[in-house]
Amino acid sequence: MRQIQRLTCVALTALLTAGAVSAQQKPAARAKAADPKAKAAVVAAPKIEVIPETKDAGIVAKGQVIETTFLIKNNGGSDLMINDARPGCGCTVANFDKVIKPGGEGKVVTSVDTKAFSGPISKSVLLVSNDPERGQINLFIKATVKPFVDILPQPYVRVAVVKGDTDSRDVILLSEEKTFKPTVAEASQPYVKAEIAPAGDKDKIPGHPGEQYRVRITVTADAPEGLFSVERSFPAPNPPGASHPAPGVPASTDN
Repeated sequence: MRQIQRLTCVALTALLTAGAVSAQQKPAARAKAADPKAKAAVVAAPKIEVIPETKDAGIVAKGQVIETTFLIKNNGGSDLMINDARPGCGCTVANFDKVIKPGGEGKVVTSVDTKAFSGPISKSVLLVSNDPERGQINLFIKATVKPFVDILPQPYVRVAVVKGDTDSRDVILLSEEKTFKPTVAEASQPYVKAEIAPAGDKDKIPGHPGEQYRVRITVTADAPEGLFSVERSFPAPNPPGASHPAPGVPASTDN
């Protein structure tokens, strides 16, 4: 009898243990049953993708407008809303698609005017969307801006003369473009003359490859008395790929 009672107690203990394990497994089963819904919610959310997020325009001529198009993909299961495309300093957003359907593609079109820049530049656009994981993305436009024409030692001259006298100053125009052949534009003030000619060996600035021209700015004896400023431009052919005329050369003359 004692053995039977012991066996009965053991059996009851086993049943209770099994019951406890079964009760613990039910919440886990419920959690597993809820997983597909969570996965469906994740799939249903919009998912933004921009490849590449950085575009490099390489070497561009100063004054060229860099136009860039970024391709935006929606890899999610609901509409991707582009709420804003905020350009940084020196960059402009021409237009962008505000709604991109699931599996669809859109565009963000930007432009950078390089006339105020020289050397390496990096401009950005902040893209704001309803992607729950990547609500903000920075897009970058990079380039190296190379002036078509350099003016040395500086893009201006200062001349101080006594009324009735004359004086001159020289600057050097440089360009690596083989087609560079500047000419002298007419000035509104006849008492400021400009002469341009290929720079001689003694005038050339060492360490600068390409074409060099010497420009001589002269204030004539009939210049009026007082302080004045004159700008002279030296037109040149457009560099390849530039959408604006090559920059002129201002020359300010004080009397």
